[in-house]
Amino acid sequence: MGPRKTDQDILALIAAGESESVEFKLRDPPAAVVARNVAAFANSRGGILLLGVSDRGELLGVGDGAMSRVQEAIGRRVQPPPECDVYSVDVRGIRVGVVDVAPSTGGPVLSDGAVFVRVGTRIAPASASQILATISSDRASPLQPAAETARLAEVVAQQTTAINGVQARLDALSSWKAKVPDYLVGGLIGAVLGWLVTWLLGCAGS
Repeated sequence: MGPRKTDQDILALIAAGESESVEFKLRDPPAAVVARNVAAFANSRGGILLLGVSDRGELLGVGDGAMSRVQEAIGRRVQPPPECDVYSVDVRGIRVGVVDVAPSTGGPVLSDGAVFVRVGTRIAPASASQILATISSDRASPLQPAAETARLAEVVAQQTTAINGVQARLDALSSWKAKVPDYLVGGLIGAVLGWLVTWLLGCAGS
């Protein structure tokens, strides 16, 4: 990881606006949102998540314990853990949270069992070809996957799209009942797809 950002660095990022490598979020986003953003950056070219900044670049700040919750969300919902630095910076007297994520060099990074990538200023489910690209990104020559490996990547991509749809619906709910299926999505499906991706990586490396 590079050096930590200064307050002037943060102001420059905010002035430039959101991009493929920079995302603004309000004070304390849900754990699932943090996890998806971190995983998407890791599966792309890396990036910086700024917490306590509005979409229009207004400084709102983060509250006490916000960055600890971010670290917990990453540790609990993002697998394998990506290389990232979580800290806060005082900008004009307002504390802004920073999550600096490095690109993955060891295969796809999962958020609640699904694989996401950064597309412009948004997050999207990874396609089979994108999943295979994350596997081969640390190799000198392009990966030539076996048919079984390529098919498995397609299955993971399809399941990621399905999970993304379920999570989007859950994010729109505010009742406590939404938490039950949310944990099921992140736990049961995540465990199954985690095993599938581990198997895929084993096939790709053999």
